[in-house]
Amino acid sequence: MDLGIKGKRALVLSAGGGLGGAIAVALAKEGALVCIAGRSEESLAATAERVQAAGGQVRTYVWDLSESEQCREGVRKILADVGGIDILINN
Repeated sequence: MDLGIKGKRALVLSAGGGLGGAIAVALAKEGALVCIAGRSEESLAATAERVQAAGGQVRTYVWDLSESEQCREGVRKILADVGGIDILINN
């Protein structure tokens, strides 16, 4: 399927788990640069491996969504790294 998102930048929150990880992989298969965020560095690393195995580009960001300052800092990092976000998955 071609969703027309090749080259877009996507942020998937809570991407270390099943649903978020699957969404990240699906977006990568469509050609999006995928930024993944979550609390566990280990689970994000596993998702990043799956994204790369699918031929995608991925950036990982560890933060706890219940901590507002971590969220602000995470968004600042993403903006500095990739310049913006076109797609947001608030999982």
